Amino acid sequence: TIKNEMKRPISGIFKYIDKKPIASASLAQVHRGVTHDGVEVAIKVQHPHLKRMARTEVFIVEKLLAAIRIFQPDFGFQWLFEGKKLKIP
Repeated sequence: TIKNEMKRPISGIFKYIDKKPIASASLAQVHRGVTHDGVEVAIKVQHPHLKRMARTEVFIVEKLLAAIRIFQPDFGFQWLFEGKKLKIP
């Protein structure tokens, strides 16, 4: 949530946040907002279960790569996954 990420109440950051998102994708959604000094902003909010879903997907990909290496020992894409795994929230 915004409150957890910013370490303070939403009312201390924004004057207004539209509860209805103006855009949504698999990782986050975007809401209109207004700061206390009147600046209109776009607020990107990650979906609440993103971290849990990402951990599950990482686990599945790791197991699939391990299985592929059994049948294809020269399979060389593990390095690519390791680099991306560090960037997953």
